[in-house]
Amino acid sequence: MNTDILLTLLSVVWGLLLTLIGIVMANYPPNVPWKKWLYHGLFSLLFVAVVITTLIQSSRTQREQSAERARHEREQSTERAQHASEQGRLEGKLSFISDVMSKSSCPGIAEIGAVVKQEVATQIYERLRKPISEGNLDGLSSDILVAMVPKVTGHLRTSFREWSAIDSPLLFSKYLETEHRASEKDPAVLEQKKKEWDHKIELEREDYRSNLKQALSDADLLRKALLDRLPKDAQTAADNEEAAAFARALTDVPSMMPLPMQFGSPPAISKAADYLDALAKRVALAKSLRGTN
Repeated sequence: MNTDILLTLLSVVWGLLLTLIGIVMANYPPNVPWKKWLYHGLFSLLFVAVVITTLIQSSRTQREQSAERARHEREQSTERAQHASEQGRLEGKLSFISDVMSKSSCPGIAEIGAVVKQEVATQIYERLRKPISEGNLDGLSSDILVAMVPKVTGHLRTSFREWSAIDSPLLFSKYLETEHRASEKDPAVLEQKKKEWDHKIELEREDYRSNLKQALSDADLLRKALLDRLPKDAQTAADNEEAAAFARALTDVPSMMPLPMQFGSPPAISKAADYLDALAKRVALAKSLRGTN
């Protein structure tokens, strides 16, 4: 017989017996001392039996609920891991295809490939920066913070190459449509088309500047979290200077323009990324020497 069923039956039996004893005591009050003690003893014994049975049932229910929650959490964790793995494979394939498209000699295909590539990179980075956006860096170990650094600095360094990969085809398309192969001969119409292209290009540049500012802000928050994990005696005056350098880089973002791919990132961005990489190595070294988080 199932244990839960047995416990339920016992609870019912104890309850019926208690009720029966109560009815008997009410209808046939004991008139001798030993009967009083007998009724009281049986009543107390049954009451204790009800309490014990109820406690056992409650304990079993709690254990079963805990086990069910743990099983559910394991299943959810497995599903999340499978989903992340599958999403990673799909994003990898999409990144490869978009990378090939972005290198196409056809401006239209290159522009589409660059846009798709940027979208995939943005989605990947958004997942990475979740602890940063939620303000949970203080609760992370130094190992996790150090592991995040290459992805953040990599995103900073590649952002300008991706920006140039989108900006250049747009400029080329504007040139083809309004100058080189312009089918429209009316100067006023051509001028309007140029303005429309300029507006489209500026919107794209503002979007990249916004993303770059967000990436720099993330890098600065990560810098502060890493410095908190670095022992005071290991910190230098250069660390304070880098804080000012990060602030200057953030203020420079609105004036930044996409650079040709061969020039890489602006010095302020490269310097910020290089410092963050070096800081992560210092934190990892300090942890290995002290054996603490």
